[in-house]
Amino acid sequence: MKNSILNILFILIGNFLLAVAVICFVEPNNIISGGLAGVAIALQPILPLLDTTAFISISTIVLFIVGAICLGKDFLLKTLVSAISYPIFLYVLEYFLGNRMYIDNRILSAIFTGVLSGIGIGLVFRTGSSTGGMDILAILAENYLRIPFHIGCFILDGATVILGITMYSIYDAVIGLLSVVVTTYMIDKTVLSVKKGIKL
Repeated sequence: MKNSILNILFILIGNFLLAVAVICFVEPNNIISGGLAGVAIALQPILPLLDTTAFISISTIVLFIVGAICLGKDFLLKTLVSAISYPIFLYVLEYFLGNRMYIDNRILSAIFTGVLSGIGIGLVFRTGSSTGGMDILAILAENYLRIPFHIGCFILDGATVILGITMYSIYDAVIGLLSVVVTTYMIDKTVLSVKKGIKL
């Protein structure tokens, strides 16, 4: 029971940190950060009416269903917490904190995005769960292709940045790549730190 409560707490904290990164840094600065938020930002030039929060919420549900089919019942139950809490956190934070510029510096914003996203995803992944986003694809890659989770995240996020190059500038892509690198580093460090410090 204690471990279950701790796992749920990690999942909630992780999803909250990820939502903060999206609402406070990704959206205001149009950072192609990778993940569903990065995909939404990358697609905005050709889909100007695309609502980032709605896109993330719908895509989260779709990927959750994919994960449930491919990864089994245990994954389904754990990721259900993320599939419910992440969209809620996004909408609540957007209501209270959205439409503001917190750091008017895209490089710093990319770093903050990477730190918060990496810690958030790392905390969730360590419980055997997922945020319900593109990290589900990284988990599938680890299970079926033996690609380490943090490397899978880097590959997927890097692909999002490449997509952004076609829509934005090289500078925007470099900013996005910075965010991806920091995210990957923080995922790895968070997973290792939790493994050493807490037995789940």
